[in-house]
Amino acid sequence: MTLPPLIYLIISHIIGDLVISFHRLAVMKRDPWIIRQAGGIGIHCMFHAVAAGILLSLVGYSGFKGALLVFGTHFTIDFARCKIEMRVWGAGKTYQTIGSLIFSGENPIVRDPKGFLIWGCMLATDQIAHLSCLICISKIV
Repeated sequence: MTLPPLIYLIISHIIGDLVISFHRLAVMKRDPWIIRQAGGIGIHCMFHAVAAGILLSLVGYSGFKGALLVFGTHFTIDFARCKIEMRVWGAGKTYQTIGSLIFSGENPIVRDPKGFLIWGCMLATDQIAHLSCLICISKIV
């Protein structure tokens, strides 16, 4: 029995955001030079697209179409988010990454409660936008 494509898309999204994410790439995504920023976002989105394409293909869905759609929508969302974050915290800086929040043991809430609230709202908005796109993509593949 094959699960709905949305399940595979969500799994690939988690893989792309947690497993294949690293701080240097997060900083590159917020570079003031647009070419380097687009390159960083593109690399990040390629990880997502490859993960989605592989998972969808393994279970008989259109992996190529899914990968293209994931790449395009993810790039658009992340580009907008990074531009907003650059205005809030400055170019080349990240307030927090999901990976460092989970794995570092640091408590950003204590460090800067207002900044953490802003970051949390941006993260929630970003993830809702990604989930909305994944729902749409799951109807197409």
